[in-house]
Formats: sequence, structure tokens, C-alpha cells
Amino acid sequence: PKAPAPPTPAFQGGTQTKYGLEVIDKTVIPAKADLVLIDFGGNDVSGPIGGKPNNPPEQFKEDLRAMIKKAKGADIEVLIVIGERSNPWLKPNVLERWPAYRQAMLDVAKEEQVAAADVCTEFANQASHGIPPVSQLHNWINHPGKNGHKIYADVILRCFE
Repeated sequence: PKAPAPPTPAFQGGTQTKYGLEVIDKTVIPAKADLVLIDFGGNDVSGPIGGKPNNPPEQFKEDLRAMIKKAKGADIEVLIVIGERSNPWLKPNVLERWPAYRQAMLDVAKEEQVAAADVCTEFANQASHGIPPVSQLHNWINHPGKNGHKIYADVILRCFE
């Protein structure tokens, strides 16, 4: 409980898995991290209404697998974080695409034998408590607010129990 856990900033908003493939080499591995949380999907799944996603699910899956292999090759533990879906009224076709990306993350976690924190399901379960899931987004679009971050933390911390 008293072990230091210094964070290694290796994130940038608005990015896709291609950024993750770069930052793991440039920042995570040189920092000799013990654990990396891989949380992509929201920008990969996005794209123009009626158009194709920015990064198709098949490539998304292979990018995740490549990040995991790089991390494992450097003796870094991996936790895939399956983030929340964006507001369904923002871009309805993005919501329809999300299950394939969520499944890709679950599949890769199982195939590569790494942990997965399914924040997406926990967000969706808020509705059963009378809480609209989008109300946990600080901008009501796609990023968690204070309560949304608590959901993230709770789900991630359960992976360590």
C-alpha cells in the first residue's frame, strides 16, 4: 500500500490506436513502467455520419494486440480499459459501431491474457439506478466528469482485488 506509483504521462486527447503504438515506444517503455492502461476506441470508432469509422475494428484489434506485445516484451503488465460510449444523440452511427470495438477489446484481452476493465458496461448499468449514463459525462458528449471518473476508478480498482 505504501509503494510509490509514479504516473507516466502517455496520453493525448483526440488520438487513435496509432498514437498508442508510437507513445508506448517513445514514453512507456523508456519509463520502465510496471503497468500500462490501454484505453482507446472513442476516436477510432468515430467518423463522419453515414461514413466509415476512423479506424476499422479489424485494424483497431491488431493495433491493440501490437501495443500489448510491445508492453509484454518490456515486462510491462497490461490492463485494457473499455471506455464509455459517447452520447448516442451526438452521432447515432457511432453508437451502432461501438459493440464491435468493445468486443474487439474483450477478445484481445482474452487472447493475449491481459486484464480488461469494462467501464462501458458499468456506465450503461447506471440507467438501472435511475442515472442517465450521459449525465456522467462532463460535457454530455464523450468525456467523463467527476462521477464518471469515479466509475472508471471503481472498475479499474476491482481488477486488483
